[in-house]
Amino acid sequence: MIVLHDASPRGHLLVVEARAARPELLVVDAGLAARTVLGAGRNAVQMYAHQKREPLAELLRQLPELTAEEYTWFEAGLWSPLAAVPPKRLMALAERAAARALAERVPRRDVGFLSWPEPEAPR
Repeated sequence: MIVLHDASPRGHLLVVEARAARPELLVVDAGLAARTVLGAGRNAVQMYAHQKREPLAELLRQLPELTAEEYTWFEAGLWSPLAAVPPKRLMALAERAAARALAERVPRRDVGFLSWPEPEAPR
């Protein structure tokens, strides 16, 4: 599963939720990362969304992988839309994510209705 998302707390949380909901699947985060926007500085599209402090703080607590700089940026109500990524670059991101997902795909045995995989025969 490939997840494209905005550089926003809800966007980053979408990846966490997808992994929790489908632990058997590889979930590739191909979204716009806050660190990418912060690294681009004034060249990045940064938007402001007023949010109540307590719900935002609770949301940010669910994202332990954030750096202090990312946390501060989100806490200020800033975010960047995925639509701000130029189409050519967005396509390249999606293609790399798809290639990674295919490369890391783990072969599974098919399990049909009311069936169970047979144990491997000893060699």
